[in-house]
Amino acid sequence: MTKNTDVWSDELYNIFDITKNEVEPSRELFLSLVHPDDLNFVKKSMEEGYEALRGTDIDFRFIDKRGGIRHGHFESRIRFDDAGNPVARFGIIQDITERRLLELERIIVLNDLIKRNSELEQFAYIVSHNLRSPVANIIGASSVLNDPDLSIEDKETLSKGINVSVMRLDDVINDLNLILEVKSDIDEIRGIVHFDTLVEDIKFSIDDLIDKHSVEIRYDFSEINELFTLRTYLYSIFYNLISNSVKYRRPDVPCIIEIKSSLVKKSMQIIFNDNGMGINLKKNGGDIFGLYKRFHTNIEGKGMGLFMVKTQVETLGGKITVKSTENKGTEFKIEFEL
Repeated sequence: MTKNTDVWSDELYNIFDITKNEVEPSRELFLSLVHPDDLNFVKKSMEEGYEALRGTDIDFRFIDKRGGIRHGHFESRIRFDDAGNPVARFGIIQDITERRLLELERIIVLNDLIKRNSELEQFAYIVSHNLRSPVANIIGASSVLNDPDLSIEDKETLSKGINVSVMRLDDVINDLNLILEVKSDIDEIRGIVHFDTLVEDIKFSIDDLIDKHSVEIRYDFSEINELFTLRTYLYSIFYNLISNSVKYRRPDVPCIIEIKSSLVKKSMQIIFNDNGMGINLKKNGGDIFGLYKRFHTNIEGKGMGLFMVKTQVETLGGKITVKSTENKGTEFKIEFEL
């Protein structure tokens, strides 16, 4: 292998979309076509194969003549003479883009199934814990009402109990409808949504709370101020996070809410910060976005807000994370790929 001469097949030129007579085949030419993020890995694998006199078997990405990203598979072997000396290195490169995209699609489908299974578990939780109790109360009280020896006072008490259980049942059904609407409304027409307009609209809608509790809402969308998305969902996300900050403010300090957007590589981030009560994430981190999960029981609420925020963010294709310290404040970070 001392001559170090490279020979490419016609098929290899076709894979890289290169005209045969325009270039001189070489290792350097091949490496120039490898995707920058995979280049170090490919070079290292090839060098290790050369030094150890063994074959190479790797998957990599490459860039075609039109700038498109494709997926390739490279296998090489070394031929030895009778004395055990290496005399040639030969190999094949295959365009496996279609196969790789099918694999990625399968992974996406699998992740979606896992997510949907988790949602079904949430619904099972609602049915088993939140529907069963009021239904059982209604059945039990109704059967007792048939007792002919029951006093008028007892009948009135049972009737009131049935009414309370019916109202609880109605609340749970309304919550279920709200969750289902998130899934069914995704086909709504999308458009450009401006963050500053969204915040100003929300400030106007809760103007009485802002004045009553001396709330200050600051925002900086100078880096990026718009997103092509569903306005109703994004409004709901902003509204829930802002109203939560107002609801769970610390009574001894002025409530300050800061919202900022930024571009990080190929994604956009929207960060909500407040100086409110905060949450003990060591204790409650696993339940932060759970349905009917509440962490400040002294303040009125149902535990639906953050569940709906996470559901809507994920339905829009984003993800949300949280950082929080008790009595210092909370940060929610929403990230969308662009």
